[in-house]
Amino acid sequence: MSGDADCVYYVAATLDGFIAGPNDELDWLTDNFSPEEADYAAFFARVSGIVMGRKTYEIARSLSAEWPYETRPTLVATRRRLSDAPEGAFAFSGKPGAMLEALRGRGAHGLIWLEGGGDLAGQFLAAGLVDRLDLAIIPVLLGSGIRLFGGVPCPRLRLERATPLPSGMVFAQYRLPR
Repeated sequence: MSGDADCVYYVAATLDGFIAGPNDELDWLTDNFSPEEADYAAFFARVSGIVMGRKTYEIARSLSAEWPYETRPTLVATRRRLSDAPEGAFAFSGKPGAMLEALRGRGAHGLIWLEGGGDLAGQFLAAGLVDRLDLAIIPVLLGSGIRLFGGVPCPRLRLERATPLPSGMVFAQYRLPR
């Protein structure tokens, strides 16, 4: 991976651009995504803070008894209170720029991972706050579901690298214009 950017949308999507099925299904992902192939551990080692939507938070909480983000400050974009939040996780309601400020105020002074939530990613994109898209393209077609950027038009991206992987997945890294 190239040098760190302020805000990276690291995500897996289907070949037709969906991050979840019409009813939030993720079976296509769990059956086809390889964190090892997508170099997730190396990416996560550089993450200093995380922004995620409420649905992503609830999915992460349901998958394991242990919080997978350790003690990294994790902002959950929501208007509702988080009950029994793990260490480092906090609820926040506001604009994307204010979200990044809140994370930095809690010690995130490097790479920020924008995780999950096509609508949230679309808000960050519209605000010009996504520096890079790290995309694991899964060779599956869903036909409908939750779009990668929530339907927000995306400017032309500059491909930095693309790597075909043995599973058929392609890992692509794009730079977004500022």
